[in-house]
Amino acid sequence: MFPTSFKSSIAPMFGGFLLAVLSAGSFSASAAPTENPKTPAAGCQWETIAISGPEEVKVGTSQEYLALPENGTMNEGDRIVYELRKDGKLVESVAKEKYLRFFSEAGKVEIRAILTRANECSSEARKNVRIYEKTLVYVGDAGSSITPAVRDALKSRSILLRETGAAGSSSIPGSRDYSSLLEKYRKDVEESDYVIVAAKRPAEFFEAAARMQALETQSADAPKKPPFSGKEIYVADEGNGYLLSLTVAGYAEQLGMERMWAITGKNVSNLLMLMGASGYVATGIASEIDFWKTSGGSGFRKAFNRIAYAGFPISFVGFVLSLTAGALVLVIFRQIVGFHTFGTFGPLFLVVSVSASSAANVAVLLFSAVVAIWMTEKAFSKFRISYGARKTFSLGLYALISIALLSSLKWTGLFDGLDLYSTQVAILPFIFVLLVADKLYGEGISWSKLKESASAIAQFSTVCLAAYVVMESASVRNALLSYPETAFVILAAIVATGRYSGLQATEYYRFFPLIREKLSETKREE
Repeated sequence: MFPTSFKSSIAPMFGGFLLAVLSAGSFSASAAPTENPKTPAAGCQWETIAISGPEEVKVGTSQEYLALPENGTMNEGDRIVYELRKDGKLVESVAKEKYLRFFSEAGKVEIRAILTRANECSSEARKNVRIYEKTLVYVGDAGSSITPAVRDALKSRSILLRETGAAGSSSIPGSRDYSSLLEKYRKDVEESDYVIVAAKRPAEFFEAAARMQALETQSADAPKKPPFSGKEIYVADEGNGYLLSLTVAGYAEQLGMERMWAITGKNVSNLLMLMGASGYVATGIASEIDFWKTSGGSGFRKAFNRIAYAGFPISFVGFVLSLTAGALVLVIFRQIVGFHTFGTFGPLFLVVSVSASSAANVAVLLFSAVVAIWMTEKAFSKFRISYGARKTFSLGLYALISIALLSSLKWTGLFDGLDLYSTQVAILPFIFVLLVADKLYGEGISWSKLKESASAIAQFSTVCLAAYVVMESASVRNALLSYPETAFVILAAIVATGRYSGLQATEYYRFFPLIREKLSETKREE
């Protein structure tokens, strides 16, 4: 009917059009897949299948996937076919019990498992898998710098983000929290390419890592590879890279640290965004730390480092040195400002207690101690009993009240800090708080003079807060650890402050009406 030339020209066109229509239908079906896209044959019941295996894998690794029906049983004659699809196209089809796949390039793929029973009834399951090139471990407050925009940027660069959540502790053994964190994320750290340490005290984080490495090396037949070898490490240390280099230099070789950069806390978000945009961010936003040049220094500094780091954790040494800075704050408020502190060391006792446990724990203990002392004084106000007996009785009552109160809060879910008392060392904050409460009750709490009492307690609280801020400052600790001779400068400042004999700031306020009257008389005489 049609000429041969017409047939030869129209046939390929019609075939191409038909193929395009079929391809479009196939693409639309795979572009928006449902969980169970197939319809079972008549008389068959659809089964739910679960595919076990990682959803995020790294380039250059092999992963195993296993598909099982919901009831977990396979019968004779059943078979499973695994299909690997990328961009809707079939890449590989394997009929095996388990599917082992080597991933060689980044991107997204879909693994399908098609279960066909012996009676020809079939079911299907799918798992989306993301293949990434590099891993980033972020240690710090996950809510401060990890925004949706940051996550999207990192995904676009095929970088897997591992957030370790809030880290950092104010306790004297501050590496405790970091140790548990490293135990949980040790594998992620070992497999990572980038590590960002935005923790409150970065030196204590590396100390915990070094301690863990030493324990694992001693217990293993063969030493483990250092966890930070071959990684780019960025540390948020308020831009003070030199001080940080001095505090972490002792751990560099043990942990295999080769390159490290210091960044400011406010630049963490910018660093993450640049990492997602270019993959290399050291230039312009971070300064490289040269901790190989820290062997110099004064003879005193070398001797101090040799003694202090022979057995004490860096967190403990830093906290002990910070006591000198806290003492300077205390004497300034007492001698120059004129604040009431309920004893010489009352504020420092309270700061040490908060640092060793927590503010919530100390608040409960302080309340229990005041109640115990008040009950003791009321109970024996009309009975003749010695001063020592009253104090020891209040101690026993304090122990009972505090345990009962802490346990009650634990049961109600309002307080979960009972693990703080896992060792007997926790008795020190327990006793410190009692000493502070005894001073508060004896010198400050007077129901007949509420205004004066409130003022004295407010002054005491101000001194405690100021000492706490100074002693908990990472910059202060790094400075004292890097330059321990600074402690002698602080001691000299304490002596100079103690020789102050002028009017205190509070005395100027108290005598201000008299001063104003004297000035008025002088003007009238003129």
